[in-house]
Amino acid sequence: MYLERRRKMPRYAVGVIVFVLLAPSALAEDEADALEDPRQAQIAANIAQYQQDLIGLGGVYSRVTTELNLSLADAYLELDDFDRALEAYGEALQSVRISNGLYSEEQLPLLELFATGSMRAQDWEKTENNLHLAYSLAKQLYEADDPRYSETASRYADWKVRAYQGSLLSPRERNPLNESIEIYDSIVASLSHDSENYHNELINILSAKGLAHYYSALYVDDAELEDFSGIGAETVNQRICRSRPRTINGVTTYVTVCNDERAPNPDYFESRNRAKSRQLESNLRYMRESYQQIVEILSEEAEITPLEIVEAMLNLGDINLLINDLERANSEYSRAFQLLESENVSQSVRNQVFNRPRKALEDVLARFNQDEFDDIALSGVVTFSVSSEGKIANARISGEESDLADPNRSLVISKLQSSFYRPAIVDGVAVDSELSIPASEL
Repeated sequence: MYLERRRKMPRYAVGVIVFVLLAPSALAEDEADALEDPRQAQIAANIAQYQQDLIGLGGVYSRVTTELNLSLADAYLELDDFDRALEAYGEALQSVRISNGLYSEEQLPLLELFATGSMRAQDWEKTENNLHLAYSLAKQLYEADDPRYSETASRYADWKVRAYQGSLLSPRERNPLNESIEIYDSIVASLSHDSENYHNELINILSAKGLAHYYSALYVDDAELEDFSGIGAETVNQRICRSRPRTINGVTTYVTVCNDERAPNPDYFESRNRAKSRQLESNLRYMRESYQQIVEILSEEAEITPLEIVEAMLNLGDINLLINDLERANSEYSRAFQLLESENVSQSVRNQVFNRPRKALEDVLARFNQDEFDDIALSGVVTFSVSSEGKIANARISGEESDLADPNRSLVISKLQSSFYRPAIVDGVAVDSELSIPASEL
């Protein structure tokens, strides 16, 4: 089995990370500003006005009610008052439902706003509920080949992947990635071959679907055997015989006493093991096929540059590296290197692509960016080694005293722990190397 604990690259540390502090880590606290922020004062005045206007409507739901509550939500978000912001979004949604009906199309843009606000508030359950409701409505309102359906459905599918990637939701009884995979499959099936953007759309969905299969494999690998159906009875009748002593007139003899008892059925538990293995291998196979198909699509395109094909080959290598299949990973890295060499691509370009560690699956993971609401910029320079197997070690920070202090240091550590790097490739072979980059590039 290829999978191991270190392959959970977005959630757990990859390799052993050791930080060396180059200066004291004390962080001076900013002095409180006694003056009132004029912008916050203006927002507070706006909120008071919106509330007064809502009171003036007398509880009647209308488009005005919806717009006022949306304005109120935006104002609260600016103040980072997330609880009141989400309450206002809820009121706006209620207004639309009463005015236009429970299955009205008008809810969709509002649900998108509600979901975005929920993400900013880090209320993942509300994010899940809003995106699921938007997806369910779009499924009822539009045909499968309607761009409005595919846009809403893919956003929900992406969210499911992102939520599992970051452990944002409580554990579910069934594999949460199955729904994402089903949605991606439905979108692929509905794509029009006559569309000018057919291949680009197909590649985008296949890259997301491949990653969903990767996480689905992780889910299956972690699942208990009890989660899988067995064949036959869980227990069977089994005759158990035991030898017992019997003493008569001082003479001890042994007699055999047999009883029928229920015992675990070994065939049943073996069938559960087989069911788990089948699901695991199926996800790994579809994962590889998704990225292999992208390579094949690009290879057949006349206007595609060798560098674009190479990037797809490297992604295929990366996904194999994530599951510790080093043989397949290194094979793809070598093929990619040979392609650029055969196409006489400049040495400077080849050096940039191969001769130093690069973020694995960087373009794919950008689709599931978890930092879109992170306002904190990392600072300092981070140096770390990347082994030929993609393991990060010996990390250290350099820079000003503030760069080495918390919270910057903690954020850098967290970022590195959620990172995965493709090793440097020299002459087509993955090698141990070291990388120094600004912390902001992590």
